[in-house]
Amino acid sequence: MKLIVCAKTDKVLGLRMCGDDTPEMLQEFAVAVKGGLTEANFDATVGIHPTSAEELVTMRTPTRKIRSGPSEGKKHPQVKADSGI
Repeated sequence: MKLIVCAKTDKVLGLRMCGDDTPEMLQEFAVAVKGGLTEANFDATVGIHPTSAEELVTMRTPTRKIRSGPSEGKKHPQVKADSGI
């Protein structure tokens, strides 16, 4: 299971799962993601125990953070070239 969250806004962007009944669980979480819920909203949800779906609302520790853009304070080389820097 993987919950994909924007580091800046805490908004849940998507999720991935594999296993039995995954389509049923993903359909319900799709409504939450489309509604713009944040990771804090997921964290505040009480999971139904014992189910696999409860794991998505008990994920508290990030496994990794990925930045897709240039670092703060640094400009991308193409931006520098376009601006004459």
